[in-house]
Amino acid sequence: MRFLITLLCFLMISCKSNNGVKFGYLECLKLDKNEKQLTITKLHLDFYEKYLFVDRTKILLNRVLSNGANYTYISLSATCSADSFEIQMKKYAALQIYANKKFNTDKKKFSSFLIKHHDYFFNRIIYVEPEIKDLIVYDYVTQDSLNAVNFYNDDKKFMKKINCDE
Repeated sequence: MRFLITLLCFLMISCKSNNGVKFGYLECLKLDKNEKQLTITKLHLDFYEKYLFVDRTKILLNRVLSNGANYTYISLSATCSADSFEIQMKKYAALQIYANKKFNTDKKKFSSFLIKHHDYFFNRIIYVEPEIKDLIVYDYVTQDSLNAVNFYNDDKKFMKKINCDE
């Protein structure tokens, strides 16, 4: 498992557009003023595997971002569906799912979750790329519960952030 995650990290070329970070096939994420893309290290892989990875899914880490205090982990899969990922995630007893909701644009349907695992809160947003149907898993990780709740409640901010064209 760890070998596959590491392999994908090296195979996926780290692209950075003028407006943000490219990931997946045609996806782009605007960076906030103090946010930057990090080189994925063993520490990131270990954290991802311990806190964010869901067994029995073929989700591979693709990008790690940080604003200094909080991290964003973006992972993807060409073989796992959103429904099967969600089912496996809900079966994982270590994750405490406090809330979930759905929202969408014309082309994308998002499922959003407010989750706690050990001392970390994270907002997990899953969706399928409209062009080639890869599953994208966006995890915003923080130890601040209020920060996590604010991020979870602000769909509009996420929608602006996920599209570099606007």
